[in-house]
Amino acid sequence: MIHLVVITHEVLNTAYQMATRHFFNELPHWVHFLSIRHDESPEQMTTRIQEQLNQIENADGTLILTDVFGATPSNQAQQFLDCNIFLITGLNVPMFVKAVQYAHDRSDLSAFAKEVRKSAIEGILLFEGKPC
Repeated sequence: MIHLVVITHEVLNTAYQMATRHFFNELPHWVHFLSIRHDESPEQMTTRIQEQLNQIENADGTLILTDVFGATPSNQAQQFLDCNIFLITGLNVPMFVKAVQYAHDRSDLSAFAKEVRKSAIEGILLFEGKPC
C-alpha cells in the first residue's frame, strides 16, 4: 500500500477533503491531508510535514501531492524526498481521484507515481469552438 500526503494551501486542502468524501464517501486511512497556513513560518511547515510523515507506518512508499510547483507546499515537501517518498506537483482532480482510488492496491511507488502523473495530464482536455 502506498500512502498519500496532500499538502496544499488552506482552502484547497479543505476542498480536496470534501472531494474525497464526495467520490469515496469516506477519508481512507491511506490519505493524509496537511493544510499550509498563510501565517506559518517555513520551519513550522517543515516540522508539521515531518510529523505527518513520521505517523505513516507499513507503507510501500509515500506519494506527496502538492498544488503548485514553486509554491511553499512543494518547496517544503521537496526536502523529504528519498527512495520511499516521491512528490508530484500541480495537483488536479483527475490525478487526485486516481491516486486515492488505487494507492491501497499499489506497492511500486515509482510506477504508481508515473501512473498518477499520467492521469493528471490526460485529464486536461481542450475543446475548441467552431472556427470564426
